[in-house]
Amino acid sequence: MLKCTLLFVFQVSFCMSTLFAQQEKLSEPWIWTSEPPEDCPFERSTEIVGVALTKNYRHYELKSGGSIADTWYPTWAANDTLYSPWTDGRCPRLDGSYDQSQSGHIAYNKEIVYNSSGKLPLQATTGQAAMVGDNPLDMHIYSLGTYSGDPAPADAQDRLVLSMVNEAVACLADGVVSDADLLDAGVIFGTGFAPFRGGPINYARERGLGEVITKLRALSAGHGHRFEPHSGWSDLTGDD
Repeated sequence: MLKCTLLFVFQVSFCMSTLFAQQEKLSEPWIWTSEPPEDCPFERSTEIVGVALTKNYRHYELKSGGSIADTWYPTWAANDTLYSPWTDGRCPRLDGSYDQSQSGHIAYNKEIVYNSSGKLPLQATTGQAAMVGDNPLDMHIYSLGTYSGDPAPADAQDRLVLSMVNEAVACLADGVVSDADLLDAGVIFGTGFAPFRGGPINYARERGLGEVITKLRALSAGHGHRFEPHSGWSDLTGDD
């Protein structure tokens, strides 16, 4: 329970530091307004209208200097230590040096980069860091190293989304949920699946069941058996 509490407070303080007022205001907050898509089926909230990032707690540091990066996802490991990936910035190492990370050029175009003579593809760099301390507002963070890769793999979205869709089909086929509508609603409200997509089963139907199955088979061939289409797809397509 203590770990869960510490992790929750750390994430909230790191991303929504307006919740922890501080006497000295270091900078004007940056307001991230809530702008749902026009076809969102849910009414726009009148209470949660945005997030204010004050930057007041961007002082996480070692004696060698500060960690200035984003996209942190801290989780507890089996050795009772908090670890997190990070990107777009710098993070100090224990020896006093710094690791740098960037997620690729904002206007990245794979065709231009790959086909330009004499140029190598841009590389996205992701870091891994350890977070030490018991006070979520005074953690010591140090980099464990970085690794690089293509910032825009062609099948990244499908590898993330279709694995969830495939598991949803498995749940439906195994009788975990009685019907597709309940499953879609549960995944939307329980996991945050994009509401305007209508849930994983509705997403698969709108995209085309055959196309999704074909893509899963291709992913299975390229990335492993975990993407193999579940036998329950036949219940949706009507195939034997």
